[in-house]
Amino acid sequence: GRVTDDDLACLTGHITRRKASDRESHLLVELREGKNRQVRRMFDGVGHDVTSLKRVRFGGLDLGPLPPGAHRDVLRKEIAKAFPGAPRSRTPP
Repeated sequence: GRVTDDDLACLTGHITRRKASDRESHLLVELREGKNRQVRRMFDGVGHDVTSLKRVRFGGLDLGPLPPGAHRDVLRKEIAKAFPGAPRSRTPP
């Protein structure tokens, strides 16, 4: 894998190390914009394997304790709060 300028341009947030050992590290990676397999390609480009990923937030919407593969309805007020610049739906609530 090769890290391109487009890959790096998307990484405008932060990387925080949560845990480090000789065997593995746990990182919190914050992207402003992510593309398919973005995190895996970036770490592969610097010689590190990604063994697990977990999305904890999408934009301003915190996913909370949602289990992998599960979904839930999102309330309009949550969308309005998380994405204040998003266009409003014209259908009734």
